[in-house]
Amino acid sequence: LRVPQVEWRDKPVFAMRANYPWWASQWGRYLRDSGGGPVSRYPNLHVHPAGNLNHETNFNFGVRSPDIFEINADGKRNAQLCWGNPKALEAYKEIVTAGIEKGAQTYGIVDRWAKTVTVSQLDQGVHCHCERCQKLYDHSKAPNGDASPCIWGYFVKNLSEGMADKYPDWHIVILPYHNTCGCPEGLTFPRGNVTAMLCTMPGLALLAQDGCRRHEEELMRQWQKATGNPVQNWHYICWPADK
Repeated sequence: LRVPQVEWRDKPVFAMRANYPWWASQWGRYLRDSGGGPVSRYPNLHVHPAGNLNHETNFNFGVRSPDIFEINADGKRNAQLCWGNPKALEAYKEIVTAGIEKGAQTYGIVDRWAKTVTVSQLDQGVHCHCERCQKLYDHSKAPNGDASPCIWGYFVKNLSEGMADKYPDWHIVILPYHNTCGCPEGLTFPRGNVTAMLCTMPGLALLAQDGCRRHEEELMRQWQKATGNPVQNWHYICWPADK
């Protein structure tokens, strides 16, 4: 099959398109990326930062405040923050302030060049078993949104308000992912300083199914409405093949 060289455009236009890992396949090396538009201000976004906050020695939270980390079902703590814990919120504010005002090492949380602060879970679900988090969870929204009220409705909601007053020209980028994809009903960020980078799980191939595509579109619209900003969306080409 021979296809002559052509020039093509998105319709509707995608303000930003990136492919990762572009080197993993021959066809991937020829996919066209694009930039520009309102969301291209976040080129260096780190979406899974702070994986070592329980071990790093700059802020030393693992020693100073071990209770700000998530509790497993067996009662042991892991490296994820306990998102419903007010002490975890204060610790995050300490990191943000040090990163913005002093240029401190923040392990991907603060990007002084793009003026962004990232809040995202680790590359896993949010499953804190502490009493405080469990009260914030909405288990009726399982499996893709039960932890959303905890990390977005409580943690980011409060962080957004504080940052809007203290750092009005800075922006928060969040990553709805795994069991935080669902947007809690009634959630809004009226200060306009939050953008969702939606990371849904079904895989690009399944968008050929009407129900799956409608669900994904509805998630994007819900997050756009909640934040008042354009939504960045991840499409996993590898899924569901790797299942």
